[in-house]
Amino acid sequence: MTDLLRVGYDALFFEQPKTGAGRYTVNLWRHLRQNLGPDRLALLAPGDTTELTRSEGQGQLVTVPATRLRGRPRKLWWEQRGLPRAVRICDPPVDLVHIPYFSAPAVKSAPYVVTIHDLIPMVVPAYHGSIAMRSYMRLVGKTTRGAALILTDSEYSRQEIIQRLNVSDAKVRTIPLAAGREFSPASTGEDDQAIAAVRARYELDRPFILNTGGLDVRKNVQAVIEGFAAAVGSIGTDYDLVIVGRAHTDNIRMYPPLDRLVRRLGLGERIRFVGAVDDDEFVSLYRAAEFSSLPRPTRGSA
Repeated sequence: MTDLLRVGYDALFFEQPKTGAGRYTVNLWRHLRQNLGPDRLALLAPGDTTELTRSEGQGQLVTVPATRLRGRPRKLWWEQRGLPRAVRICDPPVDLVHIPYFSAPAVKSAPYVVTIHDLIPMVVPAYHGSIAMRSYMRLVGKTTRGAALILTDSEYSRQEIIQRLNVSDAKVRTIPLAAGREFSPASTGEDDQAIAAVRARYELDRPFILNTGGLDVRKNVQAVIEGFAAAVGSIGTDYDLVIVGRAHTDNIRMYPPLDRLVRRLGLGERIRFVGAVDDDEFVSLYRAAEFSSLPRPTRGSA
């Protein structure tokens, strides 16, 4: 048996693989598995987890019995009860737990590292409007202070974490995110065929600008649409705007409707909402696009 550090890895966001946090969670796991090897890793998940989690576990999966709770109550149960139990039953035991999103248990079964991408749920009012959400944010703000190490994506978020969570600057480390190797220019005939297929599926006949930031209010997609409307008459090529993503709830404060704005600007034929797409289509859309657009965040977001 090796005496090297053994790591437990929280797989909850494997259940949302098309979100930013989900992509981060899955791809980081794959790199850890490749570089550390199976003897040093345990993938921790609820018993009713997805097939993706089970396939990625490949003999390393540790589960606890599922709960009858659903939605946010299930998430809270996992963070505070399920995950610590999964850590306790690991055999061989783990020395460290990595939680790749903003959460941590109040009672630790092992030291833990937490990735906090940003503090938007604390900062942007639309994300903490309810009493339940404010209570939850107070809880995770308190519990993550006990982490052995906090990872974040940017120096801006690092400074916010230090100030708002009142933690030592030595405890917070910035590790910028990177694009996967698959996000590269098309290089083969097979790539060209995939690009042609995704164009045909979504009826993308014209050159297009791609926006993949998501539809929630902090992404400020309204500004992207208004900017596109302002520019569309002055650029020589007839571009479309293709927007990837879907609303995760029917909360219009978090996911403001955009159809009315598109109609008012007379852009119904030029703006395409394609919804959530799978990984292969996601790469092909990037390769097919003339430009990729990043919305300017709303005030108070990282």
